[in-house]
Amino acid sequence: MTTTAEAEPGLGFATRLRTETAEDHRRAEDMPFAGLLSRGQVTREQYTTLHGQLFFIYRTLEEAAEAMRNDPVAGPFVHDGLNRVPALRADLDQLLGEGWEDGLEPISSVQAYVDRLRAVCFDWPGGFVAHHYLRYMGDLFGGQIIRTHISRNLGLNEATGLSFYTFPAEFASMTFKRGYRELLDTTPFTESDRNKIVQEVALGFALNSAMFDQLGR
Repeated sequence: MTTTAEAEPGLGFATRLRTETAEDHRRAEDMPFAGLLSRGQVTREQYTTLHGQLFFIYRTLEEAAEAMRNDPVAGPFVHDGLNRVPALRADLDQLLGEGWEDGLEPISSVQAYVDRLRAVCFDWPGGFVAHHYLRYMGDLFGGQIIRTHISRNLGLNEATGLSFYTFPAEFASMTFKRGYRELLDTTPFTESDRNKIVQEVALGFALNSAMFDQLGR
């Protein structure tokens, strides 16, 4: 990972986040399970298992969004239309049937992920923004590639288990994505906060990699 000390003077924070965590992002994408997912080559069972684990992550992150809704720094990042828990519930209803939540437990890597979200996203605006950026921007970009391949290879659509990757048009637009980057650039984080957020995004990628590694095994 590029260290914050090497960041170019005057570089926008959104660009800094992307460039300084690029290696962490690449390592996550290079996990074998992530590669299968991005090509739509997972089995229906693997896809369903992933959905079940993502449920714990997004449930926690979206609980944090409620806690941060009125925060002057983190609040502007909260958009109810981005929430993935309703979509995950709808997908799991289709993939597993009624009662799927009974007995569903996070695997150890996902529990560690959830523990980190609870540690930093409920009372540290920068921690919330770090994980919000990592998850939702990933879903709005790479997640759309996954959606295309899963639809083709597993024959799923929004009504049969593909809601998670389907966003309202306003959030899928480049206008929203540009606005999100501008918000990152203009939010009045201190330089210390920015450095910590970069580190937290890198940690988020590592937690995601650990989940993919465990799912792959």
